[in-house]
Amino acid sequence: MWIGWRFGWDFKSDAMIWKRIGVRSIVTHAVALSFGFIGGVYFTQNREFVQSRALSSFQNRQKQLLNLMSTSIPQDSKSYFNPEHSHTTLHPDSSSVTLPNHSPEPTNAPLSRYSLSDAIDKAGPAVVNITVTSETNSSKSVFKSFGGNIGPYRVGPVPVSSGSGFIISSDGLLLTNAHVVISAQRSQGSIHVTLQDGRSYTAEILGLDQNSDIAMLQLNYDTPEIPLPKVELGDSSKLRTGEWVVALGSPLTLRNSATAGIVSATEREAYEIGMSGGSPAFIQTDAAITLGNSGGPLIDGISGKVIGINTMKAASSEGISFAVPINYALEVVQQLREYGTVRRPFLGCKLLTLHVALADQLRSSAFNFPKTMDWAPKNTDELGVLVHDVLKGSPIAKSGIEPGDIIVQVDGHRISNTNQFLAELGHKVETDVKVVVIRGKDSKRFEFCVRPSVRK
Repeated sequence: MWIGWRFGWDFKSDAMIWKRIGVRSIVTHAVALSFGFIGGVYFTQNREFVQSRALSSFQNRQKQLLNLMSTSIPQDSKSYFNPEHSHTTLHPDSSSVTLPNHSPEPTNAPLSRYSLSDAIDKAGPAVVNITVTSETNSSKSVFKSFGGNIGPYRVGPVPVSSGSGFIISSDGLLLTNAHVVISAQRSQGSIHVTLQDGRSYTAEILGLDQNSDIAMLQLNYDTPEIPLPKVELGDSSKLRTGEWVVALGSPLTLRNSATAGIVSATEREAYEIGMSGGSPAFIQTDAAITLGNSGGPLIDGISGKVIGINTMKAASSEGISFAVPINYALEVVQQLREYGTVRRPFLGCKLLTLHVALADQLRSSAFNFPKTMDWAPKNTDELGVLVHDVLKGSPIAKSGIEPGDIIVQVDGHRISNTNQFLAELGHKVETDVKVVVIRGKDSKRFEFCVRPSVRK
């Protein structure tokens, strides 16, 4: 109706000056007035019908949305979408729409705003701050007899290093980096461990390995009525690049700190970062690991399980940090418990990963290299481990393996690169290891028994 009356008013206004605009303009306005009046009456009479159609369309879209979400949710998940937490609820028996209830997000969602917080809460109580103190020369001087500090000289034990660690058993066994506590072993200093809840204990070194940078400590735990928290250990072999991780510890002595990031690489070789010897392949992450973080746990950002030990960062760089895989660390711990040291295998050979490009080059230039790749896995760049050189009289030479052989299996497990080979070899010494190789241009398959000796 309003539309019609609006046009009518314009018509009357223009009719007052009809002499200027002529008869045609008057007829035009009259037609517009008629259509506006008819449209206004129709809209008024059918308002309820239009609203009903709009509400019905909204209901249909709501049902389609619910059906779509219910069909796309995995069956093994309890609930990705809870109607109680929906922001709009439409009652089918009425045309009313309720406002959002602002209830919290479902806690069983696979990833929420609190996923990292929940993971930190699981592991955090078992993360400790480690301080190593030592007697200084001044504390042993004549000034000590005066019973206090004199001038610039400090009397008594002073901290010489600080780091982090985490408890792995309820009897007080904890892990950290060797470089965090090595000063206590060298200077006969004392180790003080502080838990997240404020409890403090002294600790003793049970075992230490500098090559892997792993140390095992035992808390002097004298209050069994108050249980110790402990972390849950994960499986670092299942890590994938891009997974969320959190580094826990005490950077710059700031206790109970957490930094988050992703796994940048799962097997960063020691030689790639200028290290050698018995160093393992590291987990690379962009989670900040700073001075004081060393020895703390690197945890899975979802489950809160420990998958590595924070060890170091790249010098003069940000976002490049490294952690020792927990699986390797546990092997070191087992060796330290059984033998008091880490016995590493010695084979006496040089090995390298056989990539497709190198295989193509050798196939065209080397006389005794396999001419076909039927034995190699499909759709992969890594074909096996090439024996590049063999030391005369070494364990691998005694087994019968020769330079040019391609190792494809160790103790029944298929391998494609040197990392997998070393992982399968582990710390097996003075025990037989079955190795399968491919040899010669006819790709003949041979099995040998290698008995690694203890590396000196």
